[in-house]
Amino acid sequence: MAELHFYPTVQFDGDEEDPILENAGYSDEDYDFYYRDSNDIRHELKPSTGASSLACEDGSWDMNRDGLWLSKEIRFQYPNLLKGPSGILCRDASLGAAIIWTNSSLKQMGYILPDAVNSDHGDIGFHFEHYFQPGSIADDLSLKLILYVKNPAAVVQADEQFLMNESGVSLGVVDECDLNFKDNHAVFPVKQIHDKNSPLWYLDVGDWEDPEEDLFTEENLCLYLNTYYKDCPTLDNVQANPHLLITILSSAYFILYQKLDSNQLGRVINRENSFEPGSISEALSFLYGRMEADDKELFDTRKIECQMRAIQNTINGLIMYSLEKTSGKKRKESKANAK
Repeated sequence: MAELHFYPTVQFDGDEEDPILENAGYSDEDYDFYYRDSNDIRHELKPSTGASSLACEDGSWDMNRDGLWLSKEIRFQYPNLLKGPSGILCRDASLGAAIIWTNSSLKQMGYILPDAVNSDHGDIGFHFEHYFQPGSIADDLSLKLILYVKNPAAVVQADEQFLMNESGVSLGVVDECDLNFKDNHAVFPVKQIHDKNSPLWYLDVGDWEDPEEDLFTEENLCLYLNTYYKDCPTLDNVQANPHLLITILSSAYFILYQKLDSNQLGRVINRENSFEPGSISEALSFLYGRMEADDKELFDTRKIECQMRAIQNTINGLIMYSLEKTSGKKRKESKANAK
C-alpha cells in the first residue's frame, strides 16, 4: 500500500519514472551482489529462480558461510531541480540517500549510508557498498533506497512553506529490491511409514509427465522411509547414521535423473532458465549446479556408475556440511546456556 504524505515526495514505480526524478536527470545502476572466498577472490551473484534468488555460476555460494556483499550507485545530473517549489526539498537544504534493509525472517532491519558522495560539474552521485556478515540475515532480504532531508534549510523561503524541512525525514523511495535465500531444493518430499511388509525405503515417482513444469512436491514424487527398521534414518536421528541417508537420497535422485529423456537431461545440465520455478527439472538442475567440477565431468559421461558416484559425492557434501553447521550451532547454544 502506498504511503500518504502531506508534502511532495518521489514515488518508485518499476514501469514509469517519477517526473521529479526525470527532470533531475536521475539514473541508477542495478544492484551488484557478490561474495569473496577464503582467498579474497570476488565471485558475482546473479538473480535466479528456485533455491535462491541469487546464485553463483558454479553453485558454490552459501549465505550462512560466505555472507553477502552489495553495491549500488545512483546519480542526479541536475540535483538543483529537486529543490524549490517544483521539487521535494528547500533550496538551502541538502539531500541524503540511504538503503533501508529488512530481514523479516529474523525480524530485524537497518540502514546503509553511502560510502561515497561524488559531485562533479553540478551533478551528484551516491555510491553504496555493504557487507552482510554470515548469520546476520537469513532466508530473505528487502531493500528500499530512499531520499531524505540530510541537513534542513536554516531559512525556508515563502514559496517553500509546503516542503519537508526536518532532518532525516524520507522524501520517497527511488528503488526496491526483494531477495529470497530459502533453499527449497534441499527438502526432498519425504514421508515416514511403519510397515514390516515394505522395504527400508522406496521412491514413488507418481505419474508426472513434464518435469520442466510438474513441481518437485509430494503430489508428483515422494520418498518413503520405513521406521519399522531400527536403522531407518529420520529427521530426528540423521546425525546417528548420516551415510545411510546419503545413500538413500543419492539413489532417489539417481532414479529421477534416469527418468529424464536425453533432451530433458541436456537442458538440466545446461541449467536453462526456462523451467517452471519449483519444478522437478529445476531441482535436478540445482543439484547438478552444486557438483564439484570433477563430479560434473563424471556425471556428463552419461555412464550410470559415474553419474551415481557424482550424485553421491554431492549429496554427501551437502548433508555433512549441514550437520556440521547444526552441530556448531548447538555447541554455541550449549556454551551460552552454561554461562
